[in-house]
Amino acid sequence: MVEALLKEVVSAGRTEIILAAGEHLAGKIKAGYDIKKLFVETGEFFIDFEPQAEQLFEDLALVFSKENMTKLANEMKGDSGYTLKKSLLDSIIRLMNKYDIPREQAILYANEFLFAVLGQLPEVAPKQYDRYFQSEWREEQEKTLNDRS
Repeated sequence: MVEALLKEVVSAGRTEIILAAGEHLAGKIKAGYDIKKLFVETGEFFIDFEPQAEQLFEDLALVFSKENMTKLANEMKGDSGYTLKKSLLDSIIRLMNKYDIPREQAILYANEFLFAVLGQLPEVAPKQYDRYFQSEWREEQEKTLNDRS
């Protein structure tokens, strides 16, 4: 059935539909891979540059392990971007709590991770970054309006 449909589309000279669909699919696959790569590399960065406190370092190495970052990336790749900041921050803090990292340090490192990811997001996932930016802008506008009231 699909073959017959494709033959109809090609015979009608509508190959741009097939090309556009292929490009769209390739873009989605690339974006998913790029986000996973971003999360994994950012986790590895924190593992490599946080060796001051031995136990904390061991805990952070577990938190930012490739396995944990891959799971987190898979959870986040479905996020449209509008709730990305809150979802990512909550997930990292929850993960750090699982390894008994003190709350203050968990918040500090979670925010550092978040801002490292957000700094790379425009290049890796521009649509998600755009939605994240719109969400932040909307939140700022609402705050400004409430402050004037």
